[in-house]
Amino acid sequence: MVRQIGLIAILWIFVIEYLPFANAETEQLLPDVRVLIDVSGSMKRNDPNNLRQPALELLVELLPDGGKAGVWTFGKYVNMLVPHKPINNEWRRTAKKAAATIKSVALYTNIGEAIEKASFDYQNPKPGFKTSFILLTDGVVDISRDPDVNSKERNRIINQHIARLKQMGASLHTISLSKNADHELMERLAVATDGVAAVAGSADELMKIFVKAFDQAAPAEQVPLAENKFLVDSSIEEFTALVYRQQSSLETKMVGPDQKVYSKSSTDDYIKWHHGEAYDLITVQQPLEGEWQIAADTDPDNRVTIVSNLSMQVSPINNNLFGNIPTLSMQLKEEGKTITRKEFLSLLNVDLRVTRDRDDKIWEQSLPTMKPPVNGIFKADLTMLSDEGDYNIELKIDGKTFQREYAKRVTVRAPYKVTIEEDNGLNGDMLVISMIPLESELDNSASTVMAKLTMPNGETQVLPLEPSGDQVWRLNIPPNGDGNYSAEISIKGVDKAGTKIIVNTPTVSHHYQMEKSPLEEQPVEPEPIPEPEPILETESISEPAPPEPEVVTEVTPAPVPVAEPEPEPEPAVEQVEEQPSEEEAGINWLLWGGIGFGNLLVGMLGFFAYRLVSKNKPQSLEELDEDIDDDLDEDFDIDDDMDTDLDGQTTTVTAVEDTVLDDTVVDDTVMDETEIEQTVVDDTEVEATEVETTVDNTESTAEELLTEEADDEEEESNLSEISIDDSDEDDDDFDFDDGDEYSLDDFALDDDEED
Repeated sequence: MVRQIGLIAILWIFVIEYLPFANAETEQLLPDVRVLIDVSGSMKRNDPNNLRQPALELLVELLPDGGKAGVWTFGKYVNMLVPHKPINNEWRRTAKKAAATIKSVALYTNIGEAIEKASFDYQNPKPGFKTSFILLTDGVVDISRDPDVNSKERNRIINQHIARLKQMGASLHTISLSKNADHELMERLAVATDGVAAVAGSADELMKIFVKAFDQAAPAEQVPLAENKFLVDSSIEEFTALVYRQQSSLETKMVGPDQKVYSKSSTDDYIKWHHGEAYDLITVQQPLEGEWQIAADTDPDNRVTIVSNLSMQVSPINNNLFGNIPTLSMQLKEEGKTITRKEFLSLLNVDLRVTRDRDDKIWEQSLPTMKPPVNGIFKADLTMLSDEGDYNIELKIDGKTFQREYAKRVTVRAPYKVTIEEDNGLNGDMLVISMIPLESELDNSASTVMAKLTMPNGETQVLPLEPSGDQVWRLNIPPNGDGNYSAEISIKGVDKAGTKIIVNTPTVSHHYQMEKSPLEEQPVEPEPIPEPEPILETESISEPAPPEPEVVTEVTPAPVPVAEPEPEPEPAVEQVEEQPSEEEAGINWLLWGGIGFGNLLVGMLGFFAYRLVSKNKPQSLEELDEDIDDDLDEDFDIDDDMDTDLDGQTTTVTAVEDTVLDDTVVDDTVMDETEIEQTVVDDTEVEATEVETTVDNTESTAEELLTEEADDEEEESNLSEISIDDSDEDDDDFDFDDGDEYSLDDFALDDDEED
């Protein structure tokens, strides 16, 4: 009795331990593919040629009979474009017709509702099917103009929809068609469900990435394709060749073992030729045995899949690995049964090849066939998949009369992803340290995450990270200078399954450099040293002229000496170039001409006043006015329309008592129509090229040329005011009171007035 119980126990243990493993290796699940396509308005920019249409058409052609599939489009709302039904020719016709209606017309990007509606049966998944989602989008979660609403929806997708997909045993493969897409969300959706996250650099890459995502969702058996040649054996009932065309390539053709040439115009009943915009998909039923050749450009993504009574089946390997070493298991089946015949298996060559993307390192291994396994299952431990990175696994079987090939791409990841990124917000630059649990979620209330942070100056700090609503632990720190910032994360706690966790992650670093303004980024050239302006020789200079700013906007001349008014030396102007331009030179002469003309006018007025007073003949105001006008017209030849003021200012001359203007000589003044050659004031010669009446507002002007004040209370006959205004265009520029008499003492200059 005891012996019988022991035997039953052994049998029960065998059933529990080995039958599930055997079923997992031998059972082939049918694909259930659900495609979610973004039709938001931004797709017009990221997919301008609407390559989503031909990509979906190709996917529809590749889907095998007997599986299930459906297509949903989403923007603000979600629409079932193609009903979720078993795949057959009628479904394909409906799907291709619907694909032609895809447009970018929606306002929002409702990713969450698309996943929710496509996973309608998550509570009752159908047995015998492997459900996979393919999500194509170019944006972020966007259902409202309110950022808080979008953030809550994003958290809902992470906290609810991932669990929903896991419950139905589905994988979600994501394709991002923009650099602005939410790549963090796409990666988390894919990794959490053992999917693949792909990024299309351009719309032209969309079709190939779409097919690679499909290969993960519905893997198909292939035969090796080398130099566009492949071998068809007698067990192959059908093959499908996918050939990508380049823009400049000629028409694709297929050559059979009998040298018969096939093309898209072939009418043979056993050939189905689908000619797409950038590819050809050729399916041949009951093909001739022998070597076939594709007459087209070679492309590494070209491939030939088969339907055969003799098939190679490989046990599933996860797309995302977290340090665990997987085991590859392979078996050959004929009519659905595993081949175990030693004489057959010993003739095989089974070669394993693994390559790593980041450094192109290659591992090659031949599985032993001289002593094949009794159960017909070949195994190999993939110990090379220990370091993080992307790997390609290839397994080829050469049976002399037949060939088979298996290809798989996997990514080895750390269980916890740690990053340091910059956040250039309104409150200034921040460094954000993030820790994302990828393999399993943490119990936030029972876990602690600390960061050991090293600053550029070598200083270290230990700071805690805080969990957020999207299950990411974060720490924000302001940078204290340019340089490298590094962090090592220590995790202590439990995950959602109750497993205790003590993990120290590898150190991550980030080089921070404060953003420079465009002016700071430009090389700073030293300012040229200005050459000193030549100083005119004068009898006396009261004070040195101050240097002016780089751009001259206003010049205030120094006070004019009482005895001998002299032209003030021109202030030194900072030169941008060593040689001044012609325009700058002209402006300097104009300034000198204006000052010289003002001094000349003052001197002549004093001279005429002296002549009038010396005659001791009383004159009426009208007579005196006429004399002055006549003398001015005769000596200066001043046109009535000429403005004596510079830059719209008024020049006023006022007599001041007890200040005598004497010994003022204007000598050797030569003037012609185009140029004032030379003006001499007290033996000082000033050259001027041209006297103009108006000076630009941006140049230095003399606001007042001369001011004199009169005292009417002490002098019986004073000159009350002589004014030359640029607003007057007639000859009545001088106004005297009738009956006044004048002496030389009535004309004087005040030292306190500005020149």
